[in-house]
Amino acid sequence: MSTNNTTPITDDSKANSVKFAVLLAFQISSIITSSIIVIYIVVTPAFRSKEQNHSTCVLLSFNFLQLISDIPSAIHFFHLNIVQPATSVHCILWTWLDFTLNTSSVQLMAWISIERHLFIFSWNLTRRMSRLQRWFIHFAPLIICSVWCPIFYFFTIIVSPMCVNTWVFYRPLCGLPCYLATNWGYYDLIFNIIMPVSFIFIANVALVIRVVKQKLSRVRPTRVDWRRQRKMTFQLARNDLF
Repeated sequence: MSTNNTTPITDDSKANSVKFAVLLAFQISSIITSSIIVIYIVVTPAFRSKEQNHSTCVLLSFNFLQLISDIPSAIHFFHLNIVQPATSVHCILWTWLDFTLNTSSVQLMAWISIERHLFIFSWNLTRRMSRLQRWFIHFAPLIICSVWCPIFYFFTIIVSPMCVNTWVFYRPLCGLPCYLATNWGYYDLIFNIIMPVSFIFIANVALVIRVVKQKLSRVRPTRVDWRRQRKMTFQLARNDLF
């Protein structure tokens, strides 16, 4: 359910021109870099076969999809200062895609932050698990993170039985979906955004503390592969930054 508003609210043409130039400049370099990464992953079976790289591959897939679909829509808007085509269908699809890709990436990053603890500190434990148990622990969170947000935002943005969307064609994403002003919006904020971000922060801080603590420990009988820890810690920090 939706209605349209085609009346300009303010003249943001100058600000939009700056945003257009900045996004376009970074978009070109990002596409080149991402294409190189994708090609490397495709032609390197050894990279794809490692369990610790599966989550990263899924996250990169979401990011690349956003790079070639969602961000070009924003660039197009900032160039024209209006959503084109100015239709409810376009607004619904753009908003659904933007919310889905952004939130899915956050949730995937949260799982990657937690999974790194398993790979670094519980490697021997996971190796003793059955194939089915390892498959479930490894792939179930990836599947949930990949399908939950598309389903949730399909219901709240596309179906939207709780309210009527009013799309403003002179605003990025045609304004905001109406569910954000309902209880569904509070649920989305808390469970889909705040909680994953909190997990990312807590897991990363805990990872650094655990690595430093074991590094400084002189009496622990467990042998730790520090080369592996440094490599995986660096990989997690790199994912957080980019």
